[in-house]
Order: sequence, then C-alpha cells, then structure tokens
Amino acid sequence: MIQVLRRRTRRDDRGFTLVELLVVALVLGVLIVIAVPTFLSARTRADNREAQSVARNVLTAARILYADASTYGDAEAALPTIEPTYTYLAPAAPSNDVEVVSVGVTSNDQELGIAVMATSGTCYVIHDVVGVEASPFYGSTTDASLCTANHALTVTSGTTW
Repeated sequence: MIQVLRRRTRRDDRGFTLVELLVVALVLGVLIVIAVPTFLSARTRADNREAQSVARNVLTAARILYADASTYGDAEAALPTIEPTYTYLAPAAPSNDVEVVSVGVTSNDQELGIAVMATSGTCYVIHDVVGVEASPFYGSTTDASLCTANHALTVTSGTTW
C-alpha cells in the first residue's frame, strides 16, 4: 500500500503544463479587459457626482442667505462664511477644480449662477431664479472656458443631473 502512495505522489509533483499556464493567463487577461473600463467608468461617474454635490451644497448655502435677506445680492461675499469649504471665484472666472466654485448674481439680485468643474473635465452649472417654479435649471458642458457663473446664468432649461 505504501508503494502505491509513493508512486502516486511522484506522479502528482509534476507541476503545471504550459497549456494550463496559458489558459490561466488568458482568463486573467479577459478579466482585466473587462474590469479596467468598468473601474474607469465608475471613477468618472464618482468625479461627476462630487462636482454636482458641491454645486448643490453651494446652492443650499445661497438659499440660506436668500431666506435671511430676500436677495442673492450678498451671495458672492457671504458664501465663504456659510460654506467655507470651497474657494469662490468672480462670475467671469472659470472654475478649474471641484473645490473652486464660480458664483454670480444678476443685477436684480434675484438670480444666482453656480459653476463647478469636475475632475473628469465636465463642468456642472446651476441657475436659480427666484419665483420661477421650474427653477433651478441644471446644465453641463465640457468646454472649460464656459465653466463660469456668467454662463450658468444663461442656462434656462435642462433636467436634474
């Protein structure tokens, strides 16, 4: 009986054949080809959601200001005190990062524009108009030069992101 076990053990110690190793390498290659684009797509979606969240946070902070003063007139100066997490730019200055927000108010102080650039390269804008039921208006662009509050103030249609 011991002789049979010794013979069987010697036969089993041969290792893997080249074909078996190639099959494993092929299967791993296929899995990588499937996984990498999925991962990159998920990362892009996460970057976009982060920028959208920043824009909505700034809108919420601006609405708090509006509730107190019945005007957006002070928003550009007062937002850093309510939401100090972000850096705020003038209405004509383009946002170039998710932590840098372009904010602008119209001359009648009843409209607010917000623009935020996502890491993925897409700019998300919000245009809030006081008294308009369909407001706020949401938009996006991949043109970095249009990632300004002034551009956001021109958006008059669009769906929620």
